Amino acid sequence: MTRRPAPALALAVAATATTVCMSVIAGWQRGGWLSERLVWVAVSVVLVGGAHLLPALCRSAPLAVRGIALLPQGTSPVTNRRDPVPAVTTDVPDVTTADAPPAPVMTKPESEVTKLRRDIEAGLLRPTVASIRKYLGCSQAKAAALRKLVIEPMA
Repeated sequence: MTRRPAPALALAVAATATTVCMSVIAGWQRGGWLSERLVWVAVSVVLVGGAHLLPALCRSAPLAVRGIALLPQGTSPVTNRRDPVPAVTTDVPDVTTADAPPAPVMTKPESEVTKLRRDIEAGLLRPTVASIRKYLGCSQAKAAALRKLVIEPMA
C-alpha cells in the first residue's frame, strides 16, 4: 500500500470535514422536530462520508468494481465538464432600446386632504373628527384641522 504525502492527506481531511459540517448545518436548518433534524443530519453525513470515502476504499478492488464505485463521481453536474459552455451565443438577438419597457411615470405624492376626500367619497369613513382621527391615527387637533380642510371645499 502506498503512503500518501502529508499535504494531500491534510487536504482530504479538511475537505471532508468542511463538507460534513456544511451537510450538518443544511440538515439542521431544514427545520421540523428534533427527530426529523437528526435524521436529516445523519443521512447527509452518511452520504457525504460515502461520497468521499468510496473512491479511497475501492483502490484495492478490481477495475470493474472501481468503475462502478466511481460512476457517481463522474456523473455529478458539478464535475461534468465535458461539454464546454460558450461564453457568447450568436443565436440570441441583440437588445435594443426599443425593446426596453417605458420608464414609470412619476406622480405627485397624495396629500392627507386629498386622500381623506377620496376615501370619504368612496364611503370608507365619515367626515367626523373621530372617524378621521381613527382612520389616520393622529391627534384630535390635527383631525379637526383636516376636517375643516376637507369639508370647506365640498360645501
